[in-house]
Amino acid sequence: LKLTENLEFATGHSRTMAASSPTVSEKLCVKYAYLDESAHRSGDAPMVCKFLGTVGFSEKQVDESVVQLLLRTIKMLRRCDYARIDLRSILAHAATYGRCTLAAMRKRAGRGRMSPAETGNV
Repeated sequence: LKLTENLEFATGHSRTMAASSPTVSEKLCVKYAYLDESAHRSGDAPMVCKFLGTVGFSEKQVDESVVQLLLRTIKMLRRCDYARIDLRSILAHAATYGRCTLAAMRKRAGRGRMSPAETGNV
C-alpha cells in the first residue's frame, strides 16, 4: 500500500514532482470539471477525482455515474457537518480499502478490472 499517497490525500498536501504526463486523477478532474458546479461545495469534484486516482482505478473504470455517486456521498457527509479534513480522512481510508480490493481481484481472478457500476459501489 502506498501510505504516503493516502496521507498526502488526507492532508491535501502533496510533494512537488516533475510530471511528464497527466495522472489519472488529473485526467478525471479535467473530464468531470463541469460536475463541480453541481456539487454541494466547490472543490468536491476534484477531491472525488483525486480519490479515484489514488485508489488506482483506470479511466475506463470511471464514468460520470461513479463521480456523481461519490459526490452524493460527500454531500450527505457534509450535511452531517463533517469537516473537510474528516472527509479527506474517510476517503483516505476508503482508498486503502479500494486498493486492497483491486489487489485481491487481480490475485484471485487475474483481472483487477471493475465496471463503472462496481467501481462506484466499492
